[in-house]
Amino acid sequence: MLASFSLHRSPECTTQRTGRARVITTNAALTKSTCIEANLAAPDVTQKAEIYETLSSLNLAFAGIVQHLQTMQKAGVLTSKYAYLFQGFTQEILAEINLEVLECMDSIESQDWSRFGKVRQKWEKYLRFETRSAPKPRKKKMPRQRTAKRNP
Repeated sequence: MLASFSLHRSPECTTQRTGRARVITTNAALTKSTCIEANLAAPDVTQKAEIYETLSSLNLAFAGIVQHLQTMQKAGVLTSKYAYLFQGFTQEILAEINLEVLECMDSIESQDWSRFGKVRQKWEKYLRFETRSAPKPRKKKMPRQRTAKRNP
């Protein structure tokens, strides 16, 4: 089963092209992660692994495109000028995809690191005998079941 996920650029981010360089400016707060939609705000381990695997597959596919362009150049179908240009375009798109995905994942990984670090800190505190009982996992709140009203 494939999980769906979606990444988007924050409306606060703007991209400007200046010659060969690309400048990204943002008015967004530095502590907010605005690049991931709500359905991926807190992905589980399986979803994160799928994102990284998908990114790896994309990188391999783009590497294949570059190799095919080189093959076409060697066969004489593309001039070296166009092979060079198309390889540059391909690698630019790949770099931008990697940047966008990894910026979003950095925010998620930082939040996880903080959250799970608290678990470790509680355990270390317990091991130093600073608390009397071991840390207990949080219980998920179960929704209350409503009982039907009885009419006398």
